[in-house]
Amino acid sequence: MVDLGLAGKRALVAGAGQGIGRATALLLAGAGARVGCTDLDEGRRAAIVREVEAVGAEVIGLGGDLRQRADVETAVASTVEAFGGLDVAIDIVGEARWNPVLRQTDADWEESFALVLRHVFFLFQAAGARMAEQRGGALVAVASVSGLFAAPFHAAYGAAKAGLVSLVKTFAVELAPDGRAGQRGGAGRDQDAPRPGGHERGAT
Repeated sequence: MVDLGLAGKRALVAGAGQGIGRATALLLAGAGARVGCTDLDEGRRAAIVREVEAVGAEVIGLGGDLRQRADVETAVASTVEAFGGLDVAIDIVGEARWNPVLRQTDADWEESFALVLRHVFFLFQAAGARMAEQRGGALVAVASVSGLFAAPFHAAYGAAKAGLVSLVKTFAVELAPDGRAGQRGGAGRDQDAPRPGGHERGAT
């Protein structure tokens, strides 16, 4: 097995109970990381904890609704308390909803952003602050081609995923130059990025 350099690392996987999140949690565990696994569903949460334990890795299961800032902050704090810090935070929570653009409701729009984007902001803020204190770490989020290319019925989902791409890049621009934390997801430094308190020329 390829050494991923994750042995002993302290990780938090948001949405670890199924799909890509489950696979990610198991990969981290197999690579020797200690893993905090969040899932809203108690049954899925218990199942992934058992699977990670079977690999021989240290694990904690974390509940809560990641659409709520307080629950995200609690998950981060619990992981730090259990493992003594946080090196990797991965957000793999999301849900796609398809609706014709002319029939999108306000509820469709708000729910898409809540399920795709808002919790990533909460997680990156909470985890990023911890990583800034320890001067290192990785923030990871899973985007979609829908955030890069237009597609029918993807108005809310695509806009939220596009926002996710921008959000990851913004965290990288703000944190990476000082060596405080590194963000994954194709983000790079923009030499012309505005500084705190400034504004972007030409923006409307």
